[in-house]
Amino acid sequence: MLDLFTRFLKTSNESTQDIKSDFFRTFFEDSLHHWILEDKYVSRAFKELLGALPISAIEFLHRGKKLSIVKANGIMSCALAPYHGHFTIIIFPDLLKLLRSANSRIGEAILAHEIGHLYSEHAKRGTDPLWAQVEADRFAYDCGYGAELEEILLDNPCLESSTRLTYLTGHHYATKRSGVT
Repeated sequence: MLDLFTRFLKTSNESTQDIKSDFFRTFFEDSLHHWILEDKYVSRAFKELLGALPISAIEFLHRGKKLSIVKANGIMSCALAPYHGHFTIIIFPDLLKLLRSANSRIGEAILAHEIGHLYSEHAKRGTDPLWAQVEADRFAYDCGYGAELEEILLDNPCLESSTRLTYLTGHHYATKRSGVT
């Protein structure tokens, strides 16, 4: 609780825009992320994604931890448990191709989902794997990627995708009923 109060005091005098600007600057100036800026399409996708994150997620990622996005070989992406003050998301070639596409929103949705795992602290909490997927989907939905998540889940028919789609649909209707956009 003291940590939350300390964080509140540190950010209470800063505007939301100042916090976002500082996060963007720190993220893009990091030498680990120069590869992002070297590709105008990937850069555009990251700027769109980071701009869609709620201020609470930006504060979470920016306070004392470092968000590192690295490329590797594999399928799509994964988020790793925090290690030595770093949050790490690994991007694989298939996701990089989506981020470079004319409509990068599917790739952005996948990254928003991975950031959702970090923001929800699934590794720290030991969250059930299926529930972790559902919570990460909700986070990405709340960032504005609901249609893209639906497309991803419909393109991968299996029991887990159907279950996640059911929860996502329920979240959509609950959000609409409560008047949250």
